[in-house]
Amino acid sequence: MSEFKTLATMGLTDVKSIHRFSLSEKNGQDLLKVQLDQPENSVLPSSTSFSFKQDDLAQQQMKLAAVAELTQLTRESTRGDKEKIEELEADIDRMEAIMRSKLDEMRQEVKNLF
Repeated sequence: MSEFKTLATMGLTDVKSIHRFSLSEKNGQDLLKVQLDQPENSVLPSSTSFSFKQDDLAQQQMKLAAVAELTQLTRESTRGDKEKIEELEADIDRMEAIMRSKLDEMRQEVKNLF
């Protein structure tokens, strides 16, 4: 069973596809919108929404549990993003060094022509 039981209960079983979420209020209800990463040309929805009555204790408890799980999920994906950022920065540094070396080499060739 998923460690994200509330989300699974709400039908969000593919937690790896969850990208971000937002919470808003409208007409006495809390609205939770969950953005999903879907492949291009997918027939699956890119988001799903849930509404919770503000005067219903059980629904408010479910909302709070869902938000806690979504927060945990998005923090985990942010950690993965940080690793990706570090990897990209290392690639940029490596490419800058290669370009610097090649430019120095070309400058030396230009000097040798004179």
